[in-house]
Amino acid sequence: MDKSCIKADGLWRKVVRLKNGGRCIMCPQPVDEAHHLISCSHKAHRHNPQNGVPLCLECHGYAHANPAKFKAWLKLTFPALWRFRQKHQHDIEHHPDYQVACERLQGILDGAEAKDG
Repeated sequence: MDKSCIKADGLWRKVVRLKNGGRCIMCPQPVDEAHHLISCSHKAHRHNPQNGVPLCLECHGYAHANPAKFKAWLKLTFPALWRFRQKHQHDIEHHPDYQVACERLQGILDGAEAKDG
């Protein structure tokens, strides 16, 4: 795998874990994981922060073990996230620019740190 893709993966996880005040969207536990709404195998949105939700370890396991139930819950609880998923799940990006993704994600993290600092 491309080194810049691996770097972008790590930056994406950091950005997504900052969402919801660092709390799991399914329960009040601190976030451990970043979950892709559209599979990371779909390169078009692999590093799009809108394509991720923060989950604790237990809820992330639940989302993978019960994808139909998780999707039904998401549709009811977070309709905007559901609409994003439905709208973009078939988008295609054959050759994403991972360096651009890294720069965009780092900018988001830098902005978040500036707010906290």
